[in-house]
Amino acid sequence: MKFIRLASLFGLLLVSAMAPLRADATTQIGTIIRIFVNGAGTVFVTVDDPTIIVTACTRNRYAFKFKDSQEGKAMYALVLAAFALNKTVEVTGQDTCNVHPDSETIRFVRMDS
Repeated sequence: MKFIRLASLFGLLLVSAMAPLRADATTQIGTIIRIFVNGAGTVFVTVDDPTIIVTACTRNRYAFKFKDSQEGKAMYALVLAAFALNKTVEVTGQDTCNVHPDSETIRFVRMDS
């Protein structure tokens, strides 16, 4: 009986170790093809990178708040500039849907010259 309990415990530990603790945050590189701002101050960004699907949430897009946040306003300015200039950006998410339930929350946006 003791052996069966130990074997069951070992099996449970083995399965737990094989399961991922969390999915990696999504990173897309491409041009911004859509920007949408709602009345609550949430900015939604879609990147033209068909090779990567935003996996944390149900929509293939990112979101961040720009209202009442200096960081959000700076990110909004960068997103608008990249969109207007048709520049390639790297967008990395946080693997969460904290800002909006169907869009991955943005960790950072990077644009090179």
